[in-house]
Amino acid sequence: VEAPDDINVGLMGLGVVGSGVATALLDQSDAISEKVGRRINLKKVLVRDAGKPRD
Repeated sequence: VEAPDDINVGLMGLGVVGSGVATALLDQSDAISEKVGRRINLKKVLVRDAGKPRD
């Protein structure tokens, strides 16, 4: 359940940088949220080719 003060994040692209950001947000969400003081939610990711295999 989202709180009104959550920060929702959307990424455009899932290349080297985008996948690094997504990994950091997912793997370190507790530490990031503690530093920021608000919960961070990765809501959506936009990619050019949704069928392309990704790691």
